[in-house]
Amino acid sequence: MLLLYGFALLLRQRQGRLYRMLRFIGRYSFGGFLSHAFVLMLVSLVTRSIPLSGAHLPAAVITFCW
Repeated sequence: MLLLYGFALLLRQRQGRLYRMLRFIGRYSFGGFLSHAFVLMLVSLVTRSIPLSGAHLPAAVITFCW
């Protein structure tokens, strides 16, 4: 854990390409997580009415490709 903390401090001091990439990911990852949950909730409103019991793979494909 201490080694990881030291690596993070080193990244922050240098502010190179990896630091900028991780900062970009960190900035937008939580918003992406919240929006994907919202979109899946909206899609589930449509797919709940479709009888898909026992067909988990087609249900997953319909949900994610909708």
